[in-house]
Amino acid sequence: MGLNEADRRTFDYGCLLLRDFSRPLVSQVLWNHEEGIEKDIRTLVFDGSSSIRLYFVRDRIRNRARIDEALRSYRERAETSSLLRGLRIIPIPENFDADSEDDRTWMSRHLHDRVSTDLLFGVVFGKLTAYDIRIFSEHGGPFGLKFAALQVINDHGLEHGPTFEKTVRSRGSPLREAIAMLTGVGFITSPGKSVQRVPTLKGRFLLDFARRLQFEKITASDWSPELKSIMSYLKLSPPKLDSEDEGVFEDIILEILHSVKCAKSQFGVDLLKGVDPKNPHFYSQFHWRRFANNSFFGAGPDLWNDEDDLPLT
Repeated sequence: MGLNEADRRTFDYGCLLLRDFSRPLVSQVLWNHEEGIEKDIRTLVFDGSSSIRLYFVRDRIRNRARIDEALRSYRERAETSSLLRGLRIIPIPENFDADSEDDRTWMSRHLHDRVSTDLLFGVVFGKLTAYDIRIFSEHGGPFGLKFAALQVINDHGLEHGPTFEKTVRSRGSPLREAIAMLTGVGFITSPGKSVQRVPTLKGRFLLDFARRLQFEKITASDWSPELKSIMSYLKLSPPKLDSEDEGVFEDIILEILHSVKCAKSQFGVDLLKGVDPKNPHFYSQFHWRRFANNSFFGAGPDLWNDEDDLPLT
């Protein structure tokens, strides 16, 4: 995620989010010009080229009242209510002093936390939570099987049971229980309420997270700041990079790392396959249309669309 030059005559900031889908983002900042609220919101919601619109607003009662009034007028009309998808309002404490180093430090952390919560984990990362990670860890089962099944479903879907079992080198109750858990937590989903399974954005991010953990475990001398930030949000403590596998039953990160290795050694599924060590990428574009055919019942764009999220294109 980075800034680029948006239409400066219209927006204050802009960037392009690359994960699963290319999502153009634009934003406005309101500090002193309260009379411009209606115009700012109108500009944001009617911008047809962006998927995500952020509005950073000085947190005053007058500002909140004007924003609520403006949003209500769009929300109550059927022809404009859908325009609010992708709009996020982020309030900024009104007594922020830009000349104060302490205020600037606090504001930097505040914006980082809000953008992470509202935008990254709330939209781009598929709404993955600490609870999801804990349920995934506590489920148990053979080490590596859950990641192997999730990766195969991400790559090919679960269309034909015997073929899927052959691919993941597992069958019977352990595999059935793993599929049930992955479905219940939302890492995979069932098109048309069938026995088939296709990946979700949350499940894809879990794979990306595990993939980067394993890569940094192998190649880095310390966890990257980005990965530490993700661990913090998921309420996970970064273990030492030289930690051994003996702690897999006490530490979720160590369990994930051990499971990634077992997915390859026990089930033949390598999560790091295709990751270039010299130019690593841990995400990919999600081509949902490959599942939208007659082989997967009911697998259309609505299967991945969240009414509170952003429309797929």
